[in-house]
Amino acid sequence: MTKVLVVVHGMGEHARGWSADVVAKLDAVAAQYPAFKAGPRFSKRLTIEEIVYDDVFANIVMAWNRDADALDAWSKGAGRSLPKLASWLHSPLPADTKGFFWTTAIDPLLYRGFHLVRDDVRAQVTKQIADIALRAMRDGAAEISVLAHSLGTAVMHDSLDVLGRKPFERNEALTAARWQFANLFMLADVCQLARNLVADIDYFDSIVRPTSAGSANDTYCQFFLNAWHRFDPFVLMAPFRPVTWGDNYIPIGPLEHFHSANVHGYTHYLDHPLVHVPIINSALGAPLISDADQAKALGSYPVTQSVGCDAQIAAVIQKAKELANAADLEEAVIGISEFLAVAQRSADACKELASKDMFV
Repeated sequence: MTKVLVVVHGMGEHARGWSADVVAKLDAVAAQYPAFKAGPRFSKRLTIEEIVYDDVFANIVMAWNRDADALDAWSKGAGRSLPKLASWLHSPLPADTKGFFWTTAIDPLLYRGFHLVRDDVRAQVTKQIADIALRAMRDGAAEISVLAHSLGTAVMHDSLDVLGRKPFERNEALTAARWQFANLFMLADVCQLARNLVADIDYFDSIVRPTSAGSANDTYCQFFLNAWHRFDPFVLMAPFRPVTWGDNYIPIGPLEHFHSANVHGYTHYLDHPLVHVPIINSALGAPLISDADQAKALGSYPVTQSVGCDAQIAAVIQKAKELANAADLEEAVIGISEFLAVAQRSADACKELASKDMFV
């Protein structure tokens, strides 16, 4: 049976090919276990496909040329004034903070703040994943898993709810009544972030749930994994913690490792054995990494590898706690920009907290 892993990015700049760092991380963590000491590496044992939707945001932002007045005018024209954000952008800001706003934090602002942008992203992603699924099933049955991170978790909650509820281009093959994804792996699930602004889905009761949360006709995956970090400010702002989804819902958290200044990072989540072992085993459809092997990995996995970085870690934690108290989407976006800047400065000051893929 064909096995496919669909990887979905979060906020930030992601051109086609962005998934190379994520695939490299999965290969690297798998390679430490006996089952992968010989034979193909993880990424060669299944088909990996990537979803890209950042161009929706980039096309809008590019036209503004990082001009706060242009953003202010556009948002008002789209029916949503952003007074806090406009004031903040016009204040003296460190270059790194402002840079993270324009490259990264603006994505959740656009997706969660404006229906037209959200709907454009949903349409693109729904088509991409439908094309991947139908292509995989062309020669027979296929087990398809989805690995999403950060803003990508909200995008997948939304897009899969759209895809599973009604026929796609008059084809009922991918409706929840006819078919299911094998696994949904959600890292730093932010589906609850500012959902009141453009709410049209109840994420606790949508079809994007495991079979143990309903019936085969009203759920869209066999298993749902939800991983979060204790000091990840984005999940602290709007935690998503289902309690009635049954045994096929797999909560993993709170994680506490600090191997990167950006604890929200995609590869930082994947680095932890509690996260990557179930992803690898479930995506391949076999327990290739045994419980004993995982326990051994956990026993030698340090909370942090960063000697002498206590001050930098404390700064990241403090900023994360501040961001967790954001009152609305504008404050959240400002806080995201500031948090990422603090993470970058902490990595610059303590190289053991830095990695080339920390902002993937």
